[in-house]
Amino acid sequence: MDLRRAASSGPVVNGVGASGFRVGDLWFDRALLLTSASAIGAPLHGVDDISDDVLHQLRSAEPAADFLLLGTGARLEWPSPSILARIDAHVLGVEVMDSRAAARAWGMLRSEGRTVVGILLPLTNS
Repeated sequence: MDLRRAASSGPVVNGVGASGFRVGDLWFDRALLLTSASAIGAPLHGVDDISDDVLHQLRSAEPAADFLLLGTGARLEWPSPSILARIDAHVLGVEVMDSRAAARAWGMLRSEGRTVVGILLPLTNS
């Protein structure tokens, strides 16, 4: 899948493949953590792998995010109550969708100047 919508600044998810994501000229063959300034590969294999460390890293990004965009892989997988509580403890609202939709939403929200952070899980990990 090729995504062509430009973000206002920061990383642009240009493509989604079975095992990862293309951001600009870089291919990430793992989960992707997104802030308005960076894209970082992360060893997350599912929603249950989202740790306090990952959430703290995203919450600490400047400027502060409005919410977390969570792409759960090839299909929408609603996080467990404990993961939702962990996200809530980091004062982040969350929007959950499959990773293809999350990648498209990332580009759209960033082009609108919205400050969001994201976790996109590869399609093969769901």
